[in-house]
Amino acid sequence: MAFSIGDIIRARSSNRNPLTSTLAILIVAITFAGGSLRVSADEEKSIATAQSDLDFSSSKKEKVDKTRFEEERFDAAGSGPIRELPRLVNNLEGFSSLIADMAFHPDGKHLAVACGGETQIWDIENDRLVTKIRGAIDPNSGAVFDLAYSPGGTWLMIGIETARGSFIRCCRTDDYTSTFGYTGSDMEYARGAYTLDFTGDGKHLLTQTYFEEYINDDPDDYTTETIYNQTLYGFVENPADDEIDPVIFEEADPQGEANGAPTFYGSNRYGYDAIGDRTLDIQARKILPGAIGSEAQWVQRLYQHTKTKAERTDGELTWLDADVNSRIAAAASTIGSSGAARYQVELYRGDSLTPFNVYKRVNWEVTALDLSADSQRLAIGDALGNFQVIDIASGKQIFSKRPSLRPLYAAAIDVDTGLLGLGRRPHSGAAWKQNDYADIEQAFDLVDRQFVDPSRGHFREPVTSFPPPINVSVQQMKTAEQYYRLRLSTPQKTILDTEEQGSMIFSWHFQPGIQGSPLILYGGTSFLQAETLGTTKPSHSNVVALLSADCEAIATDITPTKKNEYVVTAWSDGIARIYRNADIKPQAGFQLPFTYEETDEIGVVKIIEIHDAGASGGLRVGDMITAIDGIEPMLHSRRSSSDFGFERNVVPGTPIEVTRENGQIARAKYIAFDDWFIRSIDPVLSFLSTSDGEWILFTPEGVFDASPNASRLIGWQRNREFDQTAEFFAAQMLRRKLQRPDLIQERVRQILGRGVSTAASSTSPATSATDNSAIPDASSDAVMPPPSNAAPAPDLREPAAFNEILPPKIRIEGIPDSGKTREREIELVVTAAPQNDLRVREIIVLSGGRPTGTIENIERLDNGHLVLTTRIKLNSGDNELSFIATNEAASSPRRSVNIKCTAQTLAAGELQPRLFILSIGVSDYANDDFDLKYPSVDAESFAELWKPQQGPFYREVETKVLVNENATKPDILDGMDWLITSVTQRDLAMVFLAGHATFDTRSNYYFCSHEVDPDRLRSSALPYSAIEQLIQDLPCKVLLFADTCHSGAATGARGATRAFGQEPWSDIVSDEIGAVLFASSKPRQLSMESDVWGHGAFTRAILDGMNAASSDVDGDGFINLIELDQQISNRVQKLTEGQQTPSTAKPSTIGNFKLATMLSDTAP
Repeated sequence: MAFSIGDIIRARSSNRNPLTSTLAILIVAITFAGGSLRVSADEEKSIATAQSDLDFSSSKKEKVDKTRFEEERFDAAGSGPIRELPRLVNNLEGFSSLIADMAFHPDGKHLAVACGGETQIWDIENDRLVTKIRGAIDPNSGAVFDLAYSPGGTWLMIGIETARGSFIRCCRTDDYTSTFGYTGSDMEYARGAYTLDFTGDGKHLLTQTYFEEYINDDPDDYTTETIYNQTLYGFVENPADDEIDPVIFEEADPQGEANGAPTFYGSNRYGYDAIGDRTLDIQARKILPGAIGSEAQWVQRLYQHTKTKAERTDGELTWLDADVNSRIAAAASTIGSSGAARYQVELYRGDSLTPFNVYKRVNWEVTALDLSADSQRLAIGDALGNFQVIDIASGKQIFSKRPSLRPLYAAAIDVDTGLLGLGRRPHSGAAWKQNDYADIEQAFDLVDRQFVDPSRGHFREPVTSFPPPINVSVQQMKTAEQYYRLRLSTPQKTILDTEEQGSMIFSWHFQPGIQGSPLILYGGTSFLQAETLGTTKPSHSNVVALLSADCEAIATDITPTKKNEYVVTAWSDGIARIYRNADIKPQAGFQLPFTYEETDEIGVVKIIEIHDAGASGGLRVGDMITAIDGIEPMLHSRRSSSDFGFERNVVPGTPIEVTRENGQIARAKYIAFDDWFIRSIDPVLSFLSTSDGEWILFTPEGVFDASPNASRLIGWQRNREFDQTAEFFAAQMLRRKLQRPDLIQERVRQILGRGVSTAASSTSPATSATDNSAIPDASSDAVMPPPSNAAPAPDLREPAAFNEILPPKIRIEGIPDSGKTREREIELVVTAAPQNDLRVREIIVLSGGRPTGTIENIERLDNGHLVLTTRIKLNSGDNELSFIATNEAASSPRRSVNIKCTAQTLAAGELQPRLFILSIGVSDYANDDFDLKYPSVDAESFAELWKPQQGPFYREVETKVLVNENATKPDILDGMDWLITSVTQRDLAMVFLAGHATFDTRSNYYFCSHEVDPDRLRSSALPYSAIEQLIQDLPCKVLLFADTCHSGAATGARGATRAFGQEPWSDIVSDEIGAVLFASSKPRQLSMESDVWGHGAFTRAILDGMNAASSDVDGDGFINLIELDQQISNRVQKLTEGQQTPSTAKPSTIGNFKLATMLSDTAP
């Protein structure tokens, strides 16, 4: 179902629950309507079933059931038919569309935020994304409506729209990975829980739900009606097993749309429905007209006052949240009409109807508000995906998150220059017009993989009409049923009315069709399709192809490339998707040679008709089958719809393997269907970039190339059991198989019409583009072979291929029940189990985001499990411990636990960290032809920069500086040994590298030490593997500063005219290795040095930034990681006039932290 913001506001309310108890148990369910109640036996049975999955009557039982659930999931066999499909999805911090709801954890420090089918949990005090709860991807399912934390914060309740499984989910908050269905069962059509609201004492949970039901039994009539329910669930603290039996009362009359849901606003007894002006009295078990009691009357006055006030300004009250105990309220309103609207939140206290504060830092219409349990904080979310938290007393913002992706309004490719043009700033005023929303103001060089001046390109425009003599115009029409379509006409007649759409059509473009007839491509919200102007194929529709099967954004621009070989599309989710025109054609019809129906046994279907005995492989009517091509039959049926692009490789005659219930395989084949299908088309290449310059190019198969931090921006999601949280594997976890710049290079060359490159001879090493060096240039365009271990890349759209590269699963044992310990060490047993034939390679233990280096007590079992028994040192207070298991293809999602150490805090001096710096710079090489001027000076100055921090910030600052003839390969390795033996877990390590960098003819990366010989790189230069091993061996946080002549090329892709090896720094900044990287430049840029600066630009920026008071952006007296990054980036770009742009990347396990004190003599 689709709702306007106003509909959502009227139908839903935010959660108001000062929750104090420790464990919420489902006990009683009561449904209200008007004033009448009756018991429903069917619903009683249903709710009893739901309780059996969630009835934890004691903390001991809770642990047992959780352990049982995790054991089942851990030990689940990877064999058997495939029951869910992997889907390629975005993976962003924050959101880029409407915030559906927000809920504070009872501690007030964590905030759950929902958008679409995803819920993100944020640590608002440390600006850290804790985790994501991914709903199952399925037609008509997954959208989150409402959120509510249980009284003690043990559970997060999630109300969703769904046609499968429970419409209320219950997610454990200790790790947010275990989700249980709370109530509901499979239905033929959608239903959802709009409102979840606890009473102030946490003893009851009220839900408002809707059900879509078919009006009649005609299978061809999809007309439905909406039925609304309100149900009150009883929650009791640790009840005895026989204390209360579950009961549900069903309403006698459906709730009308004119009413909202009663909301408690922190009250223990009364729930007030401001929309319908009625009160739920829990004690009386009745809903009564009007506001009953002083609590409801206070809310009523606030609602009527703020609603009337907004309407007087030609605006609208969009959200109201309040707490009847603290008498604090917040009202969000839109002031003025569209085009000149303003947005604000008014704060009220007590009985006063005059706001004590008006918060105006709101970017768009407010779609969610939530007061913290203590009424000290307010969360605000809007229609564009922005969300923030303010301190109510002062009105100051204490946390905010903007969308990490800006919408794309224009996209085009100039094949001559290789530039992808992007437009993100929409036209306004008189410049705005439909189907022309923005100009190209940014360009990405697909060959060199860097952002460049867009004026270098010449970009085509969409063909939106045909001028005379053809004289065809396009007009958007709206039907009486409120559907949209395009009308193509000449002055004399209508040529075509396109297929009706449920939302406005935003973009269109004419182009030649592959079969000779013209096509019109048109798109809007969640659709982009091609329709022929000629002969109708398929026979029932002019639509020949869908180009938007997996996209839920708005198609804002459609532009052809030169010669119309490809079409470039822009989308509101910030992604440019490129399609091959040759694919835009109908699909020859096909079908299975038999028909089947479901049985009572899950995963088993029965053949009821044979269409072609010769193609059925010996199957007969009555045969029970469990898989088709290894996929569960009902999933295969859903997969064969256009939503999944299944048709791309299937034609009549394509073989099929059908698995009988007894395990026997029948070899059948598809047969012809008497019509054409609408083809579902995947883009051949997609591009995504963030506002801070990170980028990723990726294919629908999953292959990608990316800047170091960007491989986290996409990933693969797969449903588990429908009520459970979905699995997710970021592309970064699968990089060992999927990060293939060489394959992306070939795809780019095809799009640009440049043919396919060939590998260079191993006897002709690449040479530098610079005049003074024969060192192979790390950013050279010279052709190099792909990695020596390169293999054909898997197509992860195929479930079997996806399963073959899955990482191991992890189980953790030994965590204290309370999550606390008095000991300074804890022993844990970590087991990693393979999910395929790949051997578990290692288990990595991280403490505070850094590997501990634990390798003792490892046992490999006969079943393939790897078991690690480890003792981990703990700091006083909270400790985040994480575990990652790897195989040759992938790394597992990080499993984290939080352990609180209650041992006595160390003395202040012991708490203060030490800083160790290994600083290396080579200006004077043994071969004078390689000499540079400032790397040695830079290395010395960098080390000196930090010495004044000894005392004010660090307990000690120790440095080892290796320059010129003292920076040979053995010297550097000795320096690494010094660093490893010096640091402890509480210290900070910095490594500074300045000089040349290069690759050999097998794409292995080297830092050029003093004695480098291009013909003997393995023995005369420092390999990347040594740098990586150093980072892994350090138990503390590590900052790597790379200032080489071509360090940017080492930190990203290296140009599309060569075949690439694996990018080294992508591993350095992975969660498993965990370094923070500061690179001196972006890909393909030179790291500049100048006599004017007396340094390289990168080092000059660090020196100046650390000594400038302006670096302390937040004014706390310290310089933190983010502030240093901003200073380096801004200063380098200013010094070099934009010719050099630094690049910073860090693992997801490392948040922002302080690096230094602003000293008293810091220059203003």
